[in-house]
This record gives sequence, C-alpha cells and structure tokens, in this order.
Amino acid sequence: MENVKATKKNSIKTGIILTYIRLAVYLVIAVVYPPYLLQKVGEADNGLYTFAVSVSALLLLLSFGIESSYVRFATVSEEKNGEEGLKKTNGFYLIAFIMIGLLVMIVGTLIAFFYRDGVLYLKDGGPEIRSKLFALVLITTLAASSDFIMSLFSWFAYYRSRFAWEQGIILFSHLLTTGLTALALYLGGDIIWVAWIGMLAQFVMDVANVIYSLGFLKMKFAWMKPAEWKPYLKEILVFSVWIFFVVAFTQINAYLGKTVLGVMVDAGKTVTVFTYGFQFYAYESLMSQGISNNFSPKINALVVEHKDKEVASLWLRASKLQMVVLFCVVGGFLTCGLDFVSYWLRKSQLDAANFEQIYYIGAAMLILWLIPMSETVGIEAQRAYNKHRFLAIFNLSCALVSVGIAILAVYFLPPELKVYGPLIGMAFSIVAGMIVASNIYYKKAMNFPVGHFFASFGILLGITTVAWLVPFVIFTYVVHFPSGMNGYVSTIIKALVFLAIYLPLIAVYYRKEIHEEILRLKAKKEAKKNAEEIK
Repeated sequence: MENVKATKKNSIKTGIILTYIRLAVYLVIAVVYPPYLLQKVGEADNGLYTFAVSVSALLLLLSFGIESSYVRFATVSEEKNGEEGLKKTNGFYLIAFIMIGLLVMIVGTLIAFFYRDGVLYLKDGGPEIRSKLFALVLITTLAASSDFIMSLFSWFAYYRSRFAWEQGIILFSHLLTTGLTALALYLGGDIIWVAWIGMLAQFVMDVANVIYSLGFLKMKFAWMKPAEWKPYLKEILVFSVWIFFVVAFTQINAYLGKTVLGVMVDAGKTVTVFTYGFQFYAYESLMSQGISNNFSPKINALVVEHKDKEVASLWLRASKLQMVVLFCVVGGFLTCGLDFVSYWLRKSQLDAANFEQIYYIGAAMLILWLIPMSETVGIEAQRAYNKHRFLAIFNLSCALVSVGIAILAVYFLPPELKVYGPLIGMAFSIVAGMIVASNIYYKKAMNFPVGHFFASFGILLGITTVAWLVPFVIFTYVVHFPSGMNGYVSTIIKALVFLAIYLPLIAVYYRKEIHEEILRLKAKKEAKKNAEEIK
C-alpha cells in the first residue's frame, strides 16, 4: 500500500513537471507560429477558423458533461466490485461516448449547411465567406466528434494516473500540428489545410491513446445486462446533469466573446483581436490545470475513504501552489505584456491600437480568472463529494445572464470599444459565480479553509503589486529603451526585473514551507539509503 501511495505521489509530481515542460514548449511555439499563421492566411480567414472552432466546441455541450463523471464512477466501481465493476463501467461509457459523438457529428453537419445556405445569421457573410465557413465547420465538427469518442481511452489513462504519458502525447500532438501546418502554409496551403491538419494530428493522438490504454494499461470492457443498464444510466445522468451545468458555464465563458463578436461585429479582424487577447487566459488555465488535474484521482480516493480533513488540506496546499504560479504570470504580463504583443505581432495586418486591445483583453482575463484558477482542485472535490449541484445551477444562471449582458454591451458600445463588450458580461459571471458564491459554498458546505486562502491571496497580491510597480516606475519615468531596440529584449529585461523582486519575496513568505520540504526530501533520501543498506 505504501508503495502504491508513493507511486501516485511521484506520478503527481511528474505530471506537474511535464505539464510545465509542455507549457514552456507551447510558449516558445507561440512566439513564432501565431504571427506566421496570421501573416499567411490573413485576419479574415484566421477569424473564420476561430469562429468555426467555437461552434464545434459548443456542440460538445450535447455530452451533458458525462465525460467528466468517468473518474468518479470508475473509482467507485473498482472500489466496490473490483476489476469486473471497472470493466462494466468502461463498457457503459464506451457505448455512451459513441452515441454522443455521432450526435455531435449530425448536429454539426446540419449547422454547417445552415451557415452555407444563409439560414443562420452571419454579419457581412457573403457567398464566399459562407462557403469557406461551411467547410471549416464540417472539418472541426468531424474532429470534435471523433476526438470525443476516443477520449474515453485518454480518461482511462488519466484515471490510472499516467500523467507522464498524457502530457507527452499532448505535447507530441501540438508539435505535429504546428510542424505540418507551418509546412503546408509555406507550400501555399490555406486555412482549410490548417483545419485538416489539426484534425489529423488530433486523430493520431487519439489513436495513440487507444493503443496505449488497450495494449499497455490492459483496459478491458464488459457489457451490463439490461437490468443493470437502466439504474446505472439513471445514476450517471443524475450526477452528470449537474456537471453539464459546470461544463456549460465553462464553454459559455470560453466561446462567448468569439461567437458574439463573430455574429454581431465581424468574423474576421474583431474576432482575431479578441482571440489573441483571450489566448493569454488559455495559458493561465493550462498552468492551473497542470497542477489541479494531477490531484484528481487522489481527491476522489480520499473522498471514497471519507478523509475529509485531508481533502480540505490538499485543497489549500494545491490552491497556494496555484496562486504562486498564477500571480507570477499575471504580474509578469502586466509588466511586459504590451512590449511582447507589439513586437510579437508586428508583421501582421494589425496596428498599434489593436496591440493595445489585445493587451487589455489579456490583462483583464488574467486578473478576472486569478482566484477561480487558483481553486480548481475545489471543482474536483465538489464532484467527488457529489456536492456540485448548487454551484452548477448558480454558475450556469450567471453565465446565461452574462450572455445577455455581453450582447447588450457589444450592441451599445461604440465601434472602437465593441471588442471589450464580452468582457463586461464575463466579468459579471466570474465575479458573482466563481469568486463570491463559490467561496461562500466552499466555507459553508465543504468546510474548506477559505479564510487561510484569502489571507495568502492578500499577501501575494501585495508582493505582486510591489514587484510590478518597481519596473513600471523605472521604465516609465527613469529608464527609456532606445527606439530601435528589439521588442523581445525589452520584454525580457522588464520580466527579469519583475522576477528579481517577486521570487525573493515569495521565498521569504514561504520560507517555513520551503524549509519543511527540504527536511522532508532529506529524510526521504536518508530512508532510501538505509533501506538499500539493509538489503
């Protein structure tokens, strides 16, 4: 048992490390690839592709969140009925995933034809644009459908805590997509080629997950009897409908801006600007999930074992770790983000005003999501305890209201400010639901140490403010870079000044935890040495 616990703990650490290695590769690629894509296909086609991806992603709401229930039900089934219970759960989910995937394909195909034939409204959508959007929606729908069906095998690897494999295959898929897309664009390919290559790379990753789960993890299936099917389906649907509300909330926030702007303003430049700003939130989310996702199996196991105090302690520790990382990201972006964006996209068709819009959208998204992204382990704990119903309903209600607010904001704001309209709606949803209501619920219903969380948050906020303020004052009023200096150089200099202040202050604040971790590692090394001597 101790060996199993040690293996899982090492798996979590490995998963977190590999997540950040993957993120580092993403960031390196992000410096080169997006400007190259924008330069080759233009802002209009780039916006159309982003809009098509948003449409296909929203189709996944048809799953009603059933995919996110797999880890919990696999844990419970194996705990109660052993290997046979797990095999039956795998069989049930395989059938469910196939049915949902086919439904996504059918609905997505209909939507593609509706856009082509003018049934669905698209501002400034001429025949050529509608024809291209038709092809893009078809391709992205096919990709989403096939990916959903085969994602069960990825969930199984995740359930088995194979985080190293998961992170490695995702990184391989990203590198494959980027490399093949860059080659296709160099050879004269257009945005349709980009969509096909994205689907191909996704398919390769999914097939690899299938082979790995079946061949190496020995994933097996069994089929429930008709008498077992109905009550199990009912139990999963009752559980999953609340997850659906959470997924719907997440999807609305993820694709609200692109969809509203694409329909009401234009599916080209405005969507492109918003997407590039929103992209920085995507990296924040990846950093957060890189920590929280690796704790999911452990959270579920602790809940099954009724270790409530350990769950609360794990939530606080993970949240503190997430806060340190995310405050560093937010403060760093505020310090040097505009320099980076301006130089990063300098060869595109966007201008200085667009660069500022991208920076302000990115900064707003990073700040708004800072607290929710520091508490994502709590979402998994809610599901494990089956206590996610209230927040699921409340957050979805806030998200639906935010859609109306975003539409009104885009409609009434002047043309130069319409790109910020979705942020107003999203701000209401995030603050009311993910910050205020969620933390009250964590305190009252789950007895999490919310007070300790916000005490640490306040101190980290002060540290980040100081670390941002010093370079802001220096490079605004004291030191001025030469006009011809490389933008990446000025970005790095500002970032290093921020880190030179932020990291030492963090080390001082967390000196007790750091000291305890060093002692723990020394004790572990000594114990390992003694065990080897005994052998």
